[in-house]
Amino acid sequence: IKASGAVKLCIQVKAMKPKFAFKPTPWTGKSGVVVKVNAAQGLHAANKDGTSDPYATAEIVDMKSGKPLKKTKMMKTKPVLLTLSPVWSDGEIVWSNIEESCSSLGVRVSVVGARGGASLGAVTLPLTDFIPGTQGDEIMPAAAVWKELERTEKMPVEWKLGEVNLSVQVAPSNLVKEGPGAAVASRTSPAMPLTDIKSPGSIVWVNVAEARELAAGDKGGTSDPFAVAELVDFTTGNPLKEPRTKKTSVIKKTIAPIWEDGEVAWIDIKEDCGSLGLKVTVFDSDGIMSSSQSLGSILLPLSDFTAPGYGSVLPSKVNWYP
Repeated sequence: IKASGAVKLCIQVKAMKPKFAFKPTPWTGKSGVVVKVNAAQGLHAANKDGTSDPYATAEIVDMKSGKPLKKTKMMKTKPVLLTLSPVWSDGEIVWSNIEESCSSLGVRVSVVGARGGASLGAVTLPLTDFIPGTQGDEIMPAAAVWKELERTEKMPVEWKLGEVNLSVQVAPSNLVKEGPGAAVASRTSPAMPLTDIKSPGSIVWVNVAEARELAAGDKGGTSDPFAVAELVDFTTGNPLKEPRTKKTSVIKKTIAPIWEDGEVAWIDIKEDCGSLGLKVTVFDSDGIMSSSQSLGSILLPLSDFTAPGYGSVLPSKVNWYP
């Protein structure tokens, strides 16, 4: 099979001692919104034992009225039981075709059981806060931030207000996809900033998000692609002594796969990042690895993604690579 197509990679490196950057794309007037409600802390104890059973919701609301937009779906996490500091693993959602100039993000933390699902506080954020400048031709990285919850209308005055941790990113709708796996495929920076991860060695975060225009390996004009990412010696191409690899799932019958499991953070890397490369290969699966055919690969020097000095982190870089 002749190699063709391109793979979309999101990469960030924190190098230790041994601009989120799409090419500018004109804003279309409609936006895609990627949101992840990560955690909360300092919540009110609604249970008699001094805990709560909190869950979170997120939705797009009208900036003036505060009412939810009819065309958008609410995100609701599962409750985390018996805690005042929940961490949610299912709090991610992607919306597309949103008029960001007149819309806000509404996030609410509630507790099950108490008063039929009483509110523990909420926060409303204008989507324009996540668009830099006035031209809309850049995209801000989705950094995780803590926001103080505000008291809601029916919330008892004596209830304690806590904080919620969330990541928000707004981009032109043509750069954001909805559907299964879209939240992960659209993620362009790690949910937890690399500067917050304690590691004596270097950290490399990669999201093999999707591919397009791949060669057709099957008679039906499609392929069954999966991707393998690995860290290698940039000069020799050899794998590290402690292998660092990530393999995605196989997406059947497509030449434009979107992977929901292509994200990985390799920590405590002992080698000098300046001597390493990221190799990504896309294969057409024939059921077993040994017979899978390569649809193409790319080797990128990590030095392109490494900030000067040790311990610093550049904004994650996002690009299509042929």
